[in-house]
Formats: sequence, structure tokens, C-alpha cells
Amino acid sequence: MYVCICNAVRESDLERAVLAGQNFEQFSAATGCAGTCGTCKEDAQELYAHAQRTLRSGGSKARTFNIPVFA
Repeated sequence: MYVCICNAVRESDLERAVLAGQNFEQFSAATGCAGTCGTCKEDAQELYAHAQRTLRSGGSKARTFNIPVFA
């Protein structure tokens, strides 16, 4: 999934940055994520925090979404 359309940054790029020990500011500076138009900043920070909580602890990276289910 793309996190930042402007700079073609994917969620997998973000996950690699977490595993490499980069903080969000370092990741953003290296990739341009959240630095061009800024539209992705909030979502990118949220995904980064989620990756930190799960990948560093060895947990599952699966996220839960509140998607309505229609019968």
C-alpha cells in the first residue's frame, strides 16, 4: 500500500525504516514522505507508530479496520 503518493513511498518502506531503527523524522527526511504536500503526514505517523508497536515486539503487523459489514 502506498503511504505517500507524491514520493511513491510504500508501507513496506516504512516498516523497513522501523526495523532499521529510524525515527519518523529520519524516515521522512530520507524518503520525502509527509514532506511534499503533507496530506499523508497523519496517516504515515499512525502507520509508523503501529509498525513500531508490532514489528519491534515481534507481533503481527495485522491492523484492524472498522469496516461496516452489510448482509
